[in-house]
Amino acid sequence: MLLSLLAPLLFLSACDPADKDDTAVTGCTEIAMSSVTLSVVDADGNSVPDAAATFSVDGGAAEDCESFSGTFTCGYERAGTFTVEASAPGYADNSATVTIGMDAAGCHVVGQSITITLDQVDCTEEVRPSVLVHLWTMIDIPMENTAVSWALQNAEMASQPCTGSAMDWACGSEFAGDLEISASADGFHAPLTLVTVPMSEDGCHVITQSVEIEMLPD
Repeated sequence: MLLSLLAPLLFLSACDPADKDDTAVTGCTEIAMSSVTLSVVDADGNSVPDAAATFSVDGGAAEDCESFSGTFTCGYERAGTFTVEASAPGYADNSATVTIGMDAAGCHVVGQSITITLDQVDCTEEVRPSVLVHLWTMIDIPMENTAVSWALQNAEMASQPCTGSAMDWACGSEFAGDLEISASADGFHAPLTLVTVPMSEDGCHVITQSVEIEMLPD
């Protein structure tokens, strides 16, 4: 008799919703949904090589989109107004704005796919030096057998000779990145100099950097 009275209570306790996890109650899954899926194409609809993309939400700081085999994912489970910017060497930058909301259950964002088209820039055929180097010394002694060379930092490449003579040299041609400049002469040496060379906004040419290097007596 006692067991028959307790049975309903035991059944209700076993089915108490408080014992269930939030996922079961709300029906939400643990999958992280992407907010914006981006494709970057040229005027003919072809995927743009070496493209990069960033996004900001509601006017916040810019963040990098993740690249996945020709497409980009910009944010996960984030709602708001997205400003997405795309760029690539040799192309003019472009951007798009999209508003991302939540689904009816309030579980996940309703992601959207967008496409940004980049227009190719007509680059001139000029070749710009990466770094212009001017050597100087506090000692009034002519330097002989001067040599200046450059190499890309952290790259598997041998040092390349710069062109010039005496005190003025040009190093690299249209190489962007971190360039290491070394210089020497009979009776003189110079510390290794690191110069960061950026590209122009249109991606056509480097922005030539100028640097002065003091030659020190041995």
